[in-house]
Amino acid sequence: MTVVGAAIAGARLLLVASPMSRARLCPSCRQLNGPEEVVCFHCGKRLGRPGGAGTRGEWSVFSEPLAATKFLVGLCVVTFAFLVLIAGRLPIGLFGPSASQQAILGAGGIAGHLGFIQPWRLLSANFVHLSLLHLGMNMYALVSFGKAFEERYRGARLVVVYAVTGICGFALSSLWYGPFGPTTAGGSASLFGLIGVEIAVLALRRDPAAKEIFYQYLFMAVALAVIMPVNNFAHLGGFLAGLVFGAILSRLKHPSEQGRVTRSVAVIVAAFALVSIALSLVNLMFWRSQLTV
Repeated sequence: MTVVGAAIAGARLLLVASPMSRARLCPSCRQLNGPEEVVCFHCGKRLGRPGGAGTRGEWSVFSEPLAATKFLVGLCVVTFAFLVLIAGRLPIGLFGPSASQQAILGAGGIAGHLGFIQPWRLLSANFVHLSLLHLGMNMYALVSFGKAFEERYRGARLVVVYAVTGICGFALSSLWYGPFGPTTAGGSASLFGLIGVEIAVLALRRDPAAKEIFYQYLFMAVALAVIMPVNNFAHLGGFLAGLVFGAILSRLKHPSEQGRVTRSVAVIVAAFALVSIALSLVNLMFWRSQLTV
């Protein structure tokens, strides 16, 4: 080791050991980072929670790796379990029919203008899936997109973007199809929202990969529209809302950092998601009770 190298190493050791410093040492590349950093500035690896007990003033909700993705996937799976119970059978969706309209609406889906009459359905519909195949495909995509999103922008933002872009998607769908629109639900609107975020960020940063990625997702959207009966306007609404979020995130100097307000909003959105599904189930029980009177 050279004299200069020894001096630098000694300075780092003193800085880390000093009780006046809260600088953090990356366990992967051994480089120093700021006290509030969650991801290493040098190698991009996660540093974990400062002090081992969470960032000062930070809630533990959605701060763990993949916590937000697991929450969203878990909520979709639980909602599908409710749909199966309401339907009285497991809708596979590959060679058999999907769930009945009653089961879809009971779990939180939308039909016609019902999303405007019962606004909570614009949110709950993003967690309802019409068959096991539908659930499996969307959850595979959500885990993939969610992991990448959380690494760049943190879990609290993932919860907010998933919910808001999904709401926008189903709002546009309800407006376009009108009062006699089809029964619809699924996480695809939110997934296209995450795609919109990625494309907007790459485009505004003038990344040459933006155009190629856009055409790849466009081909996928067209293929889905041809092969399967998908809700194209829900996808479009989610994608456009994602572009707006992407434009906002691209302006952040440190996108991996998020404040108390963002975390609070994410918790509120998560609570509303749970309530929206509960309201749909209560609404189903109410109408069933009316029919038996």
